[in-house]
Amino acid sequence: GEPLSLAPNHGSVHSGVFCDAFAARGLDYSLANSSDAAMPWSATFSPLVQWASLNGVPAGSESGELPANSEAGVTFSVLTNEAANALPPGEHSTDFVATNLRTGTRITRPVRLEITHPLVITPEPSNPRSEFTWVWEGASDLTGYLEFTLSRAAGAPSTCDLSYRVSTTVAWLNVAISPKDAGLEGVLPPYPSALSVSVETNDAARQLSVGDHTGYVDFTLLHPELSASATPIRHEVALHILDPLRIVQEEEPWTICCELPETGLPTQRYTLHNDHGLHSAPVTVTSSVNWLTVQPTSLAVGPRDTQPVDVSLNANAQFPHGDYAAQLTFLNELTGNTQTRNVLVQIREDLSVVPLTDFASAGPSGGPFGPAYAVYTLRNPAETIAGVQWRAS
Repeated sequence: GEPLSLAPNHGSVHSGVFCDAFAARGLDYSLANSSDAAMPWSATFSPLVQWASLNGVPAGSESGELPANSEAGVTFSVLTNEAANALPPGEHSTDFVATNLRTGTRITRPVRLEITHPLVITPEPSNPRSEFTWVWEGASDLTGYLEFTLSRAAGAPSTCDLSYRVSTTVAWLNVAISPKDAGLEGVLPPYPSALSVSVETNDAARQLSVGDHTGYVDFTLLHPELSASATPIRHEVALHILDPLRIVQEEEPWTICCELPETGLPTQRYTLHNDHGLHSAPVTVTSSVNWLTVQPTSLAVGPRDTQPVDVSLNANAQFPHGDYAAQLTFLNELTGNTQTRNVLVQIREDLSVVPLTDFASAGPSGGPFGPAYAVYTLRNPAETIAGVQWRAS
């Protein structure tokens, strides 16, 4: 077996709130060689980090040779140092690694720091997302409103200078802090005092186009000794703006048996609803194919009113059996938004044969065979075609 051993056989994990004293936490390790020959070795961290020290040297590395059969040949002190106190909240990790340079065997022990964020947001953003759904109203007074409290964690030392910044990533969100003298950037009051943070949509939100819009509210920790910027605690705000034009249609596709009739071509109706309470919605309807007729192609749907649009097959719809697709585009000129609806026409065969299974007969050489015959039935599903010419071979 491998003669290199490292005791103890576990690593060190330390946790606490930002501003706790994280320096001088760790373990002493002993390296041993159970073989009858001297062993070259090395010891270091992977990855190298400035906040972990080997025998007092940050990001240190050592090497040497263990005598044969040495039970505790080399002892290491693996400790965090002052640089650990400047780490931002989150999990920080490295491994202490001892290597047998003769065999290449590596033995690792984890070194972990779990630093809890000192800013406490209530309600806690465990599911950090708020959603608002509006029907587009132009410059109406629709408003979305959120409220949070911002305080320091109970375990954060009272002597710790905990500063914050509250900001948004979009122009359509406003943030205000209470009391007013606190400001969007400042120092958190002592525990358990808290700040009130209100977030609401503004005039810019009411000018947004129809569609989905996303912004964020960021709560950022500021501290003069941070070695790296702390990742903000982020709350997502999703704003769904619906077109006031709603289109209601028959969902089933057209299924036409056999062939298109010369008269009475089928029609599908779309009912347009305008949910806007003040303005009419001018609508233009276009088809992607020439075998559909749209009536009307241009119309105005009054406030809280409905209007029908009829779509029918025309004389250009002379095609063989199969499936045919088209797309209708409805442009609401009030919002500039377009909506599409798919049209599917299925033209089926005018002759069917049942059953759909093959005729399969089996038996020994020279017979008999069974079954001796099969019966197939021909059907004409058409309502307008008197007779169908057919041939079996």
